[in-house]
Amino acid sequence: MNSRKRWKNIYPQDNPLALPQAIIREINHCSKSQSGSPCSIVEFLWIHFACAHQDTPEVAKRKCLTSDEWLSVIDEAATVGVTSMMISLGKPLHAVPQLVPICEWAQETYDMMVGIHAVNPLDARDAGVLKQLNADKTRIFINGEHLESARFAEDLGIKLESADGLLEHSESPFSDLPSRMACIGPDGSIYTCGLVLGDQEYCLGHVFERGLGAAITDESLPHAIPAGTSGPVRRCNGCPPLMAQKLQSGSR
Repeated sequence: MNSRKRWKNIYPQDNPLALPQAIIREINHCSKSQSGSPCSIVEFLWIHFACAHQDTPEVAKRKCLTSDEWLSVIDEAATVGVTSMMISLGKPLHAVPQLVPICEWAQETYDMMVGIHAVNPLDARDAGVLKQLNADKTRIFINGEHLESARFAEDLGIKLESADGLLEHSESPFSDLPSRMACIGPDGSIYTCGLVLGDQEYCLGHVFERGLGAAITDESLPHAIPAGTSGPVRRCNGCPPLMAQKLQSGSR
């Protein structure tokens, strides 16, 4: 169900958030006109639907956010200046039913650019998912080994890029890119970035307990990643600021 239909089903009257949403859009538009870029606390939202980090019984017991809860996260992200969102999936696109309504909500309500990070090959069923999204506001990032399986996205008018971050044997450098983004795991926990998803040392709290703004501006929390942190699996794949750099450079 797309976001407009969702509002009509929940609220027969007008969208009760229409006014604050319009204000947020106008503030971002005005600030961008004045300075060339929106005035924001954080630029990127990186959310993970995959529960791949749930490698301990304690973490595995945590309840993943519902679609409506994710929409609330996007609402708050917009208030702190987020203009781009990356969604990392551990399953095929067609196997994630909340993907379309969440993307639509970000695109239609807040004019966000949405990147989808796929770690699995794409197929015709995924094409049906992508056709429901705003092609101009959608980007596909897929692990390099599966890049050719996703070429059809370009036929749909959606830009395609390899999601690979670091080379296989490269040691990750010190990174302060997390200072520009908020990373949220499947259960709503906020982390410094996706590289340390599930690592309590880098957990900034829960999105519904302290909020994105408070977590990102708390200088006592870690907002950078030490050199050598990257493991053999994640390799900074899908990192929103890195992916933005890829799109700007046009390199694959």
